[in-house]
Amino acid sequence: MHSFSFTAHATGTNQNQALDTLTDYPRYPQYTDTIQHVQILPNKPDQPDQPDEPGRPGGPDGPLRSRWALAVHGGLMHCTLSTRINRHTAVITFEQEEGDLDVLRGQWHLSPTQNGIHIALQAQFDVGIPVIADILEPIACHMLTKNIESILRGLFGHQHIHTHQT
Repeated sequence: MHSFSFTAHATGTNQNQALDTLTDYPRYPQYTDTIQHVQILPNKPDQPDQPDEPGRPGGPDGPLRSRWALAVHGGLMHCTLSTRINRHTAVITFEQEEGDLDVLRGQWHLSPTQNGIHIALQAQFDVGIPVIADILEPIACHMLTKNIESILRGLFGHQHIHTHQT
């Protein structure tokens, strides 16, 4: 299992706006060629929609399910993510329900700053092939860094994002 962390600072936004922006997954393909498509899915029966936010499964704090198609080295990788948004703690938690990786999970933590929002991503993934994990996981981290930075710059504006991968 490989761990990955990334931080950014977004100016000109507040915590609720940043939560909404980060979970606007269908916009992600606009900002990187790696993400080919994101589809918001209906929730499972044990994850009922909350009707207080029409048009968005899960409502403001409920579960959000999404299906992703990613272009990776000439092929397509697919995964279905389950996302929980907690507006009280400003945490977005995601976990792969099914997909091509053995494990994909993580959290976005948002905290207000004097002139915007500090954004921290902590994620873990496992490619599921131990023999080549030492080769694939550093490549995947590099790809994640480039794509997350592109997505954040697209979502929040180039002049409003300052990033750091740890």
